[in-house]
Amino acid sequence: GAPPSPPLSVALAAGIVAIRTPACCAADDADHSSHRLSHRVPGCPTCTDPVRALAAALPTCQRSRTILNCRISSRPMDENNPPLVAPSGHVYSKEAIRMLRDARASDSAFRDPHTDTLIPMDSMRRAFFL
Repeated sequence: GAPPSPPLSVALAAGIVAIRTPACCAADDADHSSHRLSHRVPGCPTCTDPVRALAAALPTCQRSRTILNCRISSRPMDENNPPLVAPSGHVYSKEAIRMLRDARASDSAFRDPHTDTLIPMDSMRRAFFL
């Protein structure tokens, strides 16, 4: 007889589970409705509209090695593009902060896209992960 699920659906689901993380497709809630950034992770295939509905019903993968990607620039945060923590607790890459700072034409501050507050550069702290 025919398989219970089409093979293409099984393969697609397996691929989505392999790359989906807890940050993918995060549900909007009332506390975060004022945020300027979407809860979709830029550059993530599981956060795109065609796949988002399918991904919502699937589990996330567990990884033993984590790669941190900046939510603004979508680039990996590492020793060349270190993560920096704003007073609000949001983490951005140095490259993304440079882009936000340049958008204001200021060397001393940038506008936090999550809280819409002006953040002085000297209040940023370097984040370290083990």
